[in-house]
Amino acid sequence: MFKSIKENLTIISNSMENPSYTLIAKYLLNCMENGVPVKSKECAINCFVSESVLTAFAKKYGYDGFREIALRIKVENEYYPTQNNLKVNQNAFKLSNYRKFFDQNLDMIDAQVEGIDKLKDLIEKVSNIYLIASYEQNDIVELFASELQFLGFNAFFNSQRKSNSAWLTKAKKEDLFVFFAFGLDNQYVVNFYQIALQKCANVVVITSSSQRHKFLNASFFVIVDYPDRENISILMRSAVLGYLLGKLIYELK
Repeated sequence: MFKSIKENLTIISNSMENPSYTLIAKYLLNCMENGVPVKSKECAINCFVSESVLTAFAKKYGYDGFREIALRIKVENEYYPTQNNLKVNQNAFKLSNYRKFFDQNLDMIDAQVEGIDKLKDLIEKVSNIYLIASYEQNDIVELFASELQFLGFNAFFNSQRKSNSAWLTKAKKEDLFVFFAFGLDNQYVVNFYQIALQKCANVVVITSSSQRHKFLNASFFVIVDYPDRENISILMRSAVLGYLLGKLIYELK
């Protein structure tokens, strides 16, 4: 009996067996609901996986490959247009689906298990942790530094940036620098990042995919990005970043 691809994806999206597969399923459902053509490259970028992972995902759930999934989605959207592409009042949609939208943002954080675990391991390993942030996220990063200090880590952050030059001077090669780059005032962060690269071996960047190109040669990235940029706000971005940093604190306890 023919089984709807949307039905299959809904089941996968509600499973926590594999966070990456859950995120892929949610991304594909979002494409179906908004009539967006499915492309493997864009799916891989948005879900923080390689295209080979998309192939493994498809085969695990009984498809010949990711191309078959894309084709089935296209056919199902064309065959059931009133079910999958029904347009509703935008204000009502935003209100009733805010929780779903928020959860999609958190799923994109959860899918980056490898990067988050690397950062946690570095925090536990190094002697000193220096945090440098764009002004937009000063408050949340300052709170993160305080939480780290409460747990006994040597974490340094100055919201006025007065101590940053001194930290770069005294930092040792094995220390950790974490840069938070969001918003419009990132040139200061980029400048200090380039100096830190020459000084230290552990330089991590937490940023959006659109800002990532400014930070070449980082040890690794944790990306805070969004499935729907049209509806994102500074408040939402702060909440998602807070979830990431809270997750780190929880796992460090």
